Amino acid sequence: MNKNKPIGIIFDIDGCISESSKRFSKLDITAALSGDKAKYIESIREYDKDCFEDSIIEPGLDLLIALTNFYNPEKIFFITARGGGNRGPALQWLKDENIWDDKCELIMREEDLDVNNFQITFQEDHAIYKQETARELGRTLI
Repeated sequence: MNKNKPIGIIFDIDGCISESSKRFSKLDITAALSGDKAKYIESIREYDKDCFEDSIIEPGLDLLIALTNFYNPEKIFFITARGGGNRGPALQWLKDENIWDDKCELIMREEDLDVNNFQITFQEDHAIYKQETARELGRTLI
């Protein structure tokens, strides 16, 4: 194996290849800001249940295709801060859009929707999660 060849490409989903703002609007941010965990969890379940309204961001998909064609990676890692409750719909969306193949792996944030354990997180937390996950993934692959 060429030591200069990347083992994998790490790519985000939301805002990169998926325009998910319609689904995102289902999240009750007011409940999150007020600390109403039960109401916010209810909105997360609505957000998680499908990805039908998501659409492709063409420049992002073009970039992913260009990187994949140029580097021919062994793996493509999709790291997303979406909670694990959206795994099935997210995978189905990637497959329906012909983005998913046997080189792909989906890495999602663990999520406990038990109101007693639930921790409300925001965009900054999601960015940190993706950064730390990508950094750790890079360490394990090198």
